[in-house]
Amino acid sequence: MAAKPAKPFSYFIFFILFLFLSLQISFAGLSTSSQYTLSLNTEPSDVSIASVLNTSQKTIIVAINGRETFLLDDATGQPITDKVKIATLLDEHLRTTKNYSQTIDLAVSTLTSFDASKAARESLCKRITGLYTGPEDSTPCNDKVSCIVSCSAVQMCAGVVYAAGIVESIMEYRDDLAAYNSSFENFKGSMQSAKADGTRLTEAAQAFNSYKAAVSGINSNRLLTNCSDCFDYCRHYNWSMARLTAVERNLTYVISIQNSSTALPVRSDAILNSTNALLAYSSQRPEIKSGLQSRLKKMGNELNNSIEWLAKRMGVAELGRNYARYQNLSNVTNAMIMRGDVRLAIVNEPILGRLNATILAEVGKRKLLLQQVDNLTARIGEKISKVSNKTAAGNAEFIGILSYYNSLKNRTAATYDSLSAKKSELEAVNNRLNEWMVANGAGSSSAGTGGALGGITANLPVQCPIAFVIMSAAVIGLTLGYVNIINPAKKY
Repeated sequence: MAAKPAKPFSYFIFFILFLFLSLQISFAGLSTSSQYTLSLNTEPSDVSIASVLNTSQKTIIVAINGRETFLLDDATGQPITDKVKIATLLDEHLRTTKNYSQTIDLAVSTLTSFDASKAARESLCKRITGLYTGPEDSTPCNDKVSCIVSCSAVQMCAGVVYAAGIVESIMEYRDDLAAYNSSFENFKGSMQSAKADGTRLTEAAQAFNSYKAAVSGINSNRLLTNCSDCFDYCRHYNWSMARLTAVERNLTYVISIQNSSTALPVRSDAILNSTNALLAYSSQRPEIKSGLQSRLKKMGNELNNSIEWLAKRMGVAELGRNYARYQNLSNVTNAMIMRGDVRLAIVNEPILGRLNATILAEVGKRKLLLQQVDNLTARIGEKISKVSNKTAAGNAEFIGILSYYNSLKNRTAATYDSLSAKKSELEAVNNRLNEWMVANGAGSSSAGTGGALGGITANLPVQCPIAFVIMSAAVIGLTLGYVNIINPAKKY
C-alpha cells in the first residue's frame, strides 16, 4: 500500500519544533543572566537572534524580529546603555569581521615586495649615470654642471655625456627617484598608522596617488624608455604592476570599511534608542497591557451597545461585514494579550479604532435619520389628534391618510435606503394631511369622544348594521384609492 502524503499541518508542526530547537541551540551558549534578560524583554511571538559581537569582552548583540535591539554584556546579562561603548564595540566588530588590519598588513607587504623588485636594475642605472651615492661617490649630481662631472666620472656615461638631452634626462631621473622614495615612505607610513586610526586612510589615499605618479615618472623617463627621442640607456624596471594594482585594491577595500565605520554612530544611536525603548516598555508592560485591555473593552462595549440599540429600531445587516471584521480582529487581539504578545496587540489597536469609527459613523447616520422619522411621525400624530370628531367622521380621504400613516408608522426599515424612503413617504403624508386640514377646516373643537382617532368609530350609526357595512366598504375602497394616489408606484 502506498504511503499517505504528510498533511500540511504536520509540516507546520515540524517547522515550529525546528525553529524552537534552533533558537534554544542559538541561546545555549549564553550565560544564565543573559538568557534571563532575554526572557524579560521578549514576548512569545518574538523571533530573537543573539550573535557574538566580541568574544574577548563577551558581548552579545540581540536582534528582535529582524531589528538590532540591544547589546548584552554576557558576563552580567545586562544591556549596554553607554553610547560610546556601543559605538566602540560595533567598530571593533566591523574591523574584525572584515579583516581590516590584516588587509592593511597585506597591502604594506605587497607594496614592499613591489618596491624590492626594482632594486637590481635601479642600482645598475644609478651607477652608469653617475647617480650612485655610495661611500666612494665624491661627485654628487646636484645641478647640470655637477651632473656632467658625475656622469663623466663613469666610463660608459662619459661617452654620451654631451649627447643632446642626456644630462637633462639624468637629472629628471634623479628627481623621479627622489619623488618615488618620498611618496613610498609617506604611503607606507600612512597605511601603518591607519591600522590604529582609520582617519589616516584619507592621507594614505593621497599619498598613494603621489606614489603612482612617481612610479609612472620612472617608467616614462627617456633613459629607460625605447621611443623615437628616448635613449634606452638603462634597462626598464622589471617590477610587477599587478602588485601595485593589488595594493590599490586593498587600499580601496579598507577605505570602504572605514566609510562603513563612519556610519556606525547612526547605527549605535538606533541600537541605543531601541535599547532604551525596550527597557522602558518592559518596565511598564503590566500598565501598558492593562491600559490596552481597558481601551479595547470600552471601544467594544460602545460599539456593541450602539449596534444593539440600532437593531431594535431597524435592520443592521448592512453593517454586518465591518462589524464581523471588527469582532474577529478584536478576538484575535485579545488572544494576543492573553498569551503575552502585547506588542503585537498594540499594532492592532489603531486598526480596530478605524473599523470602530467607520461603523459608528454609519450608526450615527441611521440614528439621525431615525430621529427625523420619529419627529415626522410625532408631528403627524399630533395633527391627527387635533382633528375634530365631527370633521373626521365619515371622511374617506382622512381615513385613507390615517390608514396609510399607521402602516408607515409600524413599518421597520431593513436598510438605510428603505429608512430614507420611509421618511420621504412620511413627508408626503404630512404634506397631504396639511392640505386636507386646510381644505376641511380641521382642528377646531367639537363634541365627540376621544378626538378624531376615537370619534370616527363613535359617530357611526351603530343601530343600523346594514348602513354600517355599506359605509365601511365605501371607506375601504376610498382608502385604497388614496394610498395609490400618495405612492402609486408602491404595491401594497
